[in-house]
Amino acid sequence: DIYKEIFNQTNQLIGILSNDMTFKYGNKALLEFLEQDLDELLGIPYWELPMWEHSKELQNKIMFSLERIYLGEEAIFETTNANKKGVVRDIDFTIKPIFNKKQEVEFLIAMGYDVTDLKLFESALKRTEKELKLFFDYSKDAYLIFRLREPIYLENHDRKALFDYIVQNEKISIWNEEAELILNKTKEEMEELKHKMIFLKSEDELFDIWDKLLSRESIEMEQIFDNHGKKKFINIKMVALYDELGRYSGSAFVGRDITRERETEDKLKFLANKDGLTGLNNRRFYIEEIQKLLGNNELEYIVVLDLDDFKKINDTYGHDAGDIVLVEVSNELELWVKGKGVAGRLGGEEFSAALKKSDGVSEKYIEELRARIEALNINVGNINLKITASIGVSKVFENDWINNFKRADTALYKAKSSGKNKVIISQDSFGLND
Repeated sequence: DIYKEIFNQTNQLIGILSNDMTFKYGNKALLEFLEQDLDELLGIPYWELPMWEHSKELQNKIMFSLERIYLGEEAIFETTNANKKGVVRDIDFTIKPIFNKKQEVEFLIAMGYDVTDLKLFESALKRTEKELKLFFDYSKDAYLIFRLREPIYLENHDRKALFDYIVQNEKISIWNEEAELILNKTKEEMEELKHKMIFLKSEDELFDIWDKLLSRESIEMEQIFDNHGKKKFINIKMVALYDELGRYSGSAFVGRDITRERETEDKLKFLANKDGLTGLNNRRFYIEEIQKLLGNNELEYIVVLDLDDFKKINDTYGHDAGDIVLVEVSNELELWVKGKGVAGRLGGEEFSAALKKSDGVSEKYIEELRARIEALNINVGNINLKITASIGVSKVFENDWINNFKRADTALYKAKSSGKNKVIISQDSFGLND
């Protein structure tokens, strides 16, 4: 229910598909777009949804993208769709796989964007300002047009001099109400709006933008605004305007508030990359981070730890108590590794950390982790639980994470079999030193 509520707060068209690409769930925006109830769509293959019926070619593309998706790739499509009233909308959508702990595809998420307004805006720039004004008034995107009092030819002028002239003399001439809302400004403040107030860039950065713009390139970027202490993410697209003589006459902006999309993406990224119970990196994402660090030759140690006699806690006090223990140990592990590396939950009561080559990273520092876990006082109701951990460590000799991990795992096994609650370190590139 929480995830459904999150999805229903975004204008993205979100569908959840089973791993055979049949429809399981659609958010409010998608169902409104399709003009159908959820019950009518359940179990239908995604490529057979009504929104694709107009194009057999697109249906086949979606169907045959399944193999690439299972390999971890994103499938990206662009299409148009006409609703029951015959209104044509432009849609961009992406299908992504979500993996479980076994690295199997658990389900798929299809995220679509109705990009009709942006495409209409690009074509509307060729029309008169009167037509643009009508379009602006009914749009949910922010539109702004800046004009020079006198258009200028760009040829044979120094770019820096042109930039200085434009910044000083280009005035805002048209904007819509959505622009006021997105920029959080009154009508009076909009009348005094300058380019710097939109981009929040330095003079040099602003010049780089205009240098591209005056080369007849379109500019697209993401800008973060502070709206009463809350971050607002705005996608901004900018184009130069020219009159019938080819003279530069101003610039046009379209801004879209993508805050909800960004927040949803962050939440989805958390679901995909984090362990649901502890909040640590999950096994897949943790290994990806290790591989990056190994590739950059940044790692000093691979640490694998396993909680001693954890099954007794679950058997004696219940799994809820066991979960509390896992969370407390995870918090301690994250504090310990902060600024020195990365940590993750491998599964069950087994965790791992990778320590970078930096000040303070040593065998003594790893021993400190064991002591910190042993010192934890974990409160479960009226009960105070104690836990210890056996730790295996591999000194990093190569960029192959599997071999490093195997050495650490072998050291962990020796720590377990020789009394538990201890740290054993593999110092050589072949195995354990006796």
